[in-house]
Amino acid sequence: DSGGIAGVTINRPKSLNSLTRSMMREMAQAFKGLAADDSVRVIILSGSGRAFCSGVDLTAAEDVFKGDVKDVEGDPVAQMERCRKPIVGAIAGFAVTAGFEIALA
Repeated sequence: DSGGIAGVTINRPKSLNSLTRSMMREMAQAFKGLAADDSVRVIILSGSGRAFCSGVDLTAAEDVFKGDVKDVEGDPVAQMERCRKPIVGAIAGFAVTAGFEIALA
């Protein structure tokens, strides 16, 4: 029993939690699933290690930006904006580029 509190953690501390395409899709689906879960009343978003999120992993940028970059289903910011539950950003450390956009959402 979590008391209605769910957590989403960006967990790639060795790369300052930089995002790959698969991570972005997983995060989007996590928010979508938590939004639909009636037992969840609030979501806490955090990053592991010394950064919240340093943005897109530049070694994977080509993969991140190919195809439909406006795919709402795979866009964590779009899914956060659609979520009708409060999302608390436990922002500690760097939040740059896409990480800053996620922090603002």
